[in-house]
Amino acid sequence: MLFRSYPDIFADQVLMAAKVYNNAFLVPEQCPQGHILIRRLLDAGYLNVYVNTLHDSRSNPNAWMQKYGYVTSRAAKSVLFHELFSATRSGLTVYSRRFLLETQTFIEKSPGVYDHMTNQHSDAIVALALAVHGHLALSPPTPLPIEQQVAPSFNPIGFDKALERFADPRYAGKRRRGARR
Repeated sequence: MLFRSYPDIFADQVLMAAKVYNNAFLVPEQCPQGHILIRRLLDAGYLNVYVNTLHDSRSNPNAWMQKYGYVTSRAAKSVLFHELFSATRSGLTVYSRRFLLETQTFIEKSPGVYDHMTNQHSDAIVALALAVHGHLALSPPTPLPIEQQVAPSFNPIGFDKALERFADPRYAGKRRRGARR
């Protein structure tokens, strides 16, 4: 049975639980109820909340903005689910009966588009996917062993030839064809 609550009461419950669990890192969804939750958390001074960096091409092609919470668009959900699938293949063990029941009705409707079957739910799946994404956002990347690191390619022969041409008096003062003076 799913428990439904008013968004402001739910936000207060989330805030209390986050404080009990050592000021937990929260990854709320950016949806109408999520906005209320985020606003309530920020008003209470709780700042340990996921910040999403987005490209804002409407106002300026070079503009980036940061928003609290995770935008759950179709493309973003696909990324979330692939991170979750990868984590489970890497050994993530889940002891939630509700999660396991939801996975039985969770399908790929079209390539890269995952959702629950009609009249079913995927709340626990999305919640765990958000938790995995938050964990990955906080975790620093694992450095490669020294044997697997690739040194930047540098071609000293090509560099030497460029220097020779630069020093060659035959090329001094000559411009490219079509270059303006």
